[in-house]
Amino acid sequence: MSSSLLSRGCSRPISPYTAESPYQTRNWQFMRSIRGDLNKSMLRGFIFVLLVSIGVSYTVFRGSSQTSGFVVYGEYDFDFLGADVSAAGDVNGDAVDDYVIGSPKANNTGIVYVIYGKQGQSIDDLRLSSLDGTQGYRIIGSTAWTGISVSLGDVNGDRLSDILFTSGTEGNWTTTVIYGQNGTRSDLQTSSLQRTDGFSLNGFGPLVHAADINGDGTGDIIISDPERAVVNVLYGQSGNSRTDLQQTDLTTSLGFTLNGPSQFGHSVSSGDINHDNVNDILVGASGSLYVTSSTEPAEGQVSVDSGDVNGDGLVDVIAATASSILVLFGQNAPQTSVLAWSDITGSTGYSLNVTASDDIKITSGDIDGDGTDDLIIGTTGTVYVMYGGKNASDLQLADLLPSQGIIISYEGADDQWFGYSVGSSDVNRDGVDDVIVGAAYGSPGKAFVIFGGSRGQDPLFFADSTTTTSSSSASSTDDSTTSPSTSQAAVSTQKGVTSGVMKYIPSLAVLVSAMMVMI
Repeated sequence: MSSSLLSRGCSRPISPYTAESPYQTRNWQFMRSIRGDLNKSMLRGFIFVLLVSIGVSYTVFRGSSQTSGFVVYGEYDFDFLGADVSAAGDVNGDAVDDYVIGSPKANNTGIVYVIYGKQGQSIDDLRLSSLDGTQGYRIIGSTAWTGISVSLGDVNGDRLSDILFTSGTEGNWTTTVIYGQNGTRSDLQTSSLQRTDGFSLNGFGPLVHAADINGDGTGDIIISDPERAVVNVLYGQSGNSRTDLQQTDLTTSLGFTLNGPSQFGHSVSSGDINHDNVNDILVGASGSLYVTSSTEPAEGQVSVDSGDVNGDGLVDVIAATASSILVLFGQNAPQTSVLAWSDITGSTGYSLNVTASDDIKITSGDIDGDGTDDLIIGTTGTVYVMYGGKNASDLQLADLLPSQGIIISYEGADDQWFGYSVGSSDVNRDGVDDVIVGAAYGSPGKAFVIFGGSRGQDPLFFADSTTTTSSSSASSTDDSTTSPSTSQAAVSTQKGVTSGVMKYIPSLAVLVSAMMVMI
């Protein structure tokens, strides 16, 4: 690998820790976890949360007991709702985790929805058209693609999560930070934000991620632009005195810049991969992954991280192309060399062959509650949960047994892109991570949240709210004259279905008259 990572203001290049893939035409996707507890309940089992819009009617089936859950109904057709979701913190100070949904084509220019979490197991359906200050609020964009990327993190040190999102077009991106505040809040317009509301970073984008990477206890902002092959890091700052910043004004006292090869910054993440109690930065590029130490960019310390999927107590890195998934086992000491794809075998890690029509999305989380992280792999139409463990490298995704994982399939148009995004989060506070799946190319986009639990959970199915069935799949209808409701959700005992491996086929018959293409 001849390319180097150059840190702005540094006298020498950063030595990357890379894994080279023979599939140079594909980009690496790093895990991006969505962490949060939305209702502080102790319910176990599998639950779906649908982010849909007016006119969608459904019934949820789970084993022999009624499923609880909720639906968030969008305001606009083709709004790209669920393009990105973050559920990683408390933005209003009520000690319940809240969540943020990006809808970058809503109202033409895009809207970021901030929705407050609710304590308890009962969460009512929510129509975003009637969202008020008690349920959450809107951040209404004034420029195109507002909310194409969203994140949560405390970047001003007040112990409230702040909302981060990007907007703009190619070559003219902006990242905006809205401070969290105690209590409720009215809708905000990005065109009329006050200094007390937050600040903007002009020329930064389009992908944003928040994490404390310099160890000062305040979240930092990581922003990448893969078309320019650049990743910018802006250190967090206590208080609300920060002013708007131009990308050209980023100095070493404020942060640093990493430049890399083609599509460098296609995805970004973070984690403490060398066990020094400081998060490190992970960057995806075309055919390669890079990990660089966050505290000393000039020195080129390197290491890796994602989740402990082999149960050895050390965090491992997970990366993927459209043809392969790479797991690189964590180590107690950082690596400083280029690692070839063929070197990642046996004691160093493993790879899995995957056939996908587009880039694979990956994350990790302990879905079965055994203390070891599991792989969550999103492909177009299907999401796989592969249980972690020492023998995980011997598994084949398409042939997972009940003791090995879960297959979650979407029976519908590929252009809805079920699996467009994946995440994990303990959204019901039962101590077990849950699976979050996005299908942003529906009209509007949708997101599914599936509660984790011990291995052997009953399968979940969707059905028309007027129909009861015990078959292995059921359908949903799209009728604009039907009032969306889950209050009378039918229940069916599933018989003759192998427990453990869940093949989920919602069959959402949402008609799509046009394909939303990001420019």
